[in-house]
Amino acid sequence: MKKSISNLISLIKKGGLDPLELTEKLIQRIKKHDGVLNSYVALNPDAEKHAKSLNKSALLCGLPVSVKDLIDTAKIPTTYGSVIFKNYIPKRDAKIVANLKRAGAFVLGKTNTHEFALGIETPPTRNPWDITRIPGGSSGGSAASIAADLAVFALGTDTGGSIRIPASMCGITGLKPTYSNISTQGVFPESWSLDHVGPMCRFASDLPLLLEGMGYRVKRSSKFPLKLGLESNFLSECKKDVKSALEAFVNKLVSESVAEVQEVSFPLLEQINSAHSIIDTSEIATVHKKIYPKHKKEYLPLSIEQIELGLKRSAVEYVEAIRFRSKAVKRVSYEFRRFDVLVTPTMPSVAPKISEVKKMTLEELYPFVKFLEPFNFLGFPALVVPCGFANLPIGVQLVSKPNQEGVLIGLAERYQSVTDWHTRTPAMFGELDV
Repeated sequence: MKKSISNLISLIKKGGLDPLELTEKLIQRIKKHDGVLNSYVALNPDAEKHAKSLNKSALLCGLPVSVKDLIDTAKIPTTYGSVIFKNYIPKRDAKIVANLKRAGAFVLGKTNTHEFALGIETPPTRNPWDITRIPGGSSGGSAASIAADLAVFALGTDTGGSIRIPASMCGITGLKPTYSNISTQGVFPESWSLDHVGPMCRFASDLPLLLEGMGYRVKRSSKFPLKLGLESNFLSECKKDVKSALEAFVNKLVSESVAEVQEVSFPLLEQINSAHSIIDTSEIATVHKKIYPKHKKEYLPLSIEQIELGLKRSAVEYVEAIRFRSKAVKRVSYEFRRFDVLVTPTMPSVAPKISEVKKMTLEELYPFVKFLEPFNFLGFPALVVPCGFANLPIGVQLVSKPNQEGVLIGLAERYQSVTDWHTRTPAMFGELDV
């Protein structure tokens, strides 16, 4: 889709587009294509009714939002990606959904999530660029639906990369805001100390509008040139095509006089990721302590591996990991005195095949979250935008200090104004005609 959300709202206000027309087109496309893609779990049966009756003068002007199936939606099935909750229908909306409704949006449907957000695969969703590949996870349904033009924008959650991984693999824009700036009330927890909720869309320029609808005001920064810190050690661990795409990203910003670049080394990486793992698995085990014993046979193997690992953690390990966080935040914040934005690869490679991931253990999946987990642990905002293509999309991760989302958005918006990676649509699905 070549039009931004801001463009769509402008059209609606001028009478050039009706929310009902947009909704009907999306539903038609979902019925036509999602049998292959499997990005949705359920559609809102009242979607067209809501599109017809909503206030077109509101902030989000009657636009539909696709909501990750980890997030409660009143009167619409919410399964958390698990057969255990296949018949669950929440009585009330998660706070973020309620906020969006007050801002004039409505729920189009629920997008697939990896079971309880405990993985990067999101079965049975497929990558719209290559249906033999994973879309990423755990917000894979949200990313795939946007990439295939089956959604205008979507909600995702991120505990160790679950917004940023699928954003990168599917070639869209995804933001993990500063920890606690977006409410997680009514979102099934993976790890309450690490969980974030954020928006997923195509255009970085739409993020301030979406964040405002979610209850968090952000002012984009237009201060250029910015000082960028390019994480050279992360880059050295990447496949050649990923490395080339990131180098091209940086070179483009320099040539446009948007940025000055220096190579940097991220501190305490292994210690931070080890502490993240301890907190994550400990809290996963705590969340599932009542459900798991009764339903173990209904859990996926990867979920069982994480829960069992968490059950073996000691209280001392957990407390030490929590205490280490303040030290790590202080140290990394000190490094950020040298630059405005840290630039890293999102992942070392493009999306792997479904058949490959099914055989991987937790340890073997680690490279896909290695560059991402630190910023859940630290609580720093991180934004992924598409920056290249090697048969499949490649995304770059931009990170700033807490509450500096506006800097990331301003940089991403400027980059997208001179590139078109974010507007590309997989040929198999075509484009939404609006």
